[in-house]
Amino acid sequence: MSKNSINSFIKFLIIFICYLSYSKLFEVLFSLVGLSGLLINFISDLLFSVLIVFLYKNNIKKDFVNLKSNYNLKKILKIVIKYLLIIFGIGIIFGFINSVINSNEIMLITENTLQVNMLFNSSLLYSLFKALIFGVIIEEIVFREAIEEVISNKKIFVVVSSLIYASMNIIFGSLESNLLWLNFLQYFAFYFVLSLSYVKNDNNIFIPIVIKFIYNLIPTVITIVLMVIG
Repeated sequence: MSKNSINSFIKFLIIFICYLSYSKLFEVLFSLVGLSGLLINFISDLLFSVLIVFLYKNNIKKDFVNLKSNYNLKKILKIVIKYLLIIFGIGIIFGFINSVINSNEIMLITENTLQVNMLFNSSLLYSLFKALIFGVIIEEIVFREAIEEVISNKKIFVVVSSLIYASMNIIFGSLESNLLWLNFLQYFAFYFVLSLSYVKNDNNIFIPIVIKFIYNLIPTVITIVLMVIG
């Protein structure tokens, strides 16, 4: 293993550990001065976001130049629609499997909507930030750019990054579901598609970011409309 590979691996481990622990760390630090609540969560997420963008600013700039040079609006829309249809198709398939196996379980196709709804029960602005900025841009950089620097083989990268993402969503989600394995498979399939969109388009981080942004935007808009008319 080359020195650059070792450095990239160490960098990924540090970022990944920070991703898992920064929220609790800031919570403890702010509690020492008597501060707590959603504001602390927002500040913690914002500081972590700034750190990630700073660490990968060169990658972001390079991908942005590549996007401007090699992709027009029509091409981007075609790519985004293609992968969104695949993702929604996967959601329908897993929702059907879930309903067949256990009709008492919540349909997996509504998983994304449920997560957005849970956020909106706390704070509108924080929910928008978490669903459309942090959950899209920052998580894509952490689970895509950071891992890609360590794993250059595209096939291995797609599988490993998808496994890590699915595992993290299961660990930070509910471990009480009777269909935990099915939840894992759906998360894996979702991220597998996003990883494919990344490696098949010059490893450009903006492609999966746009796809995931629209994917999260749909239930977000629906939730806001329901809140307004309700």
